[in-house]
Amino acid sequence: MTGRPDGARGWAERAREEAERPGLPMQRASALRGTAHLPPAEGDTAAAADLFAEASVESARCGADSWEAHSLLLGASL
Repeated sequence: MTGRPDGARGWAERAREEAERPGLPMQRASALRGTAHLPPAEGDTAAAADLFAEASVESARCGADSWEAHSLLLGASL
């Protein structure tokens, strides 16, 4: 990851907090995908893969097949 990881982490955490509200599964999936980009910067690809997998489950839950596939493909590269 390039840029400012600390700033990115703050925004990712804020997105996840906002998406935890009931009735926002697509936003939760998006926040999980965003957060999943952070762990590889610290060498933790397993955590990133887990977050991408969780994002795919959330996407599937709301019928967003293309986002489910996107999440799985991002996680597969790890």
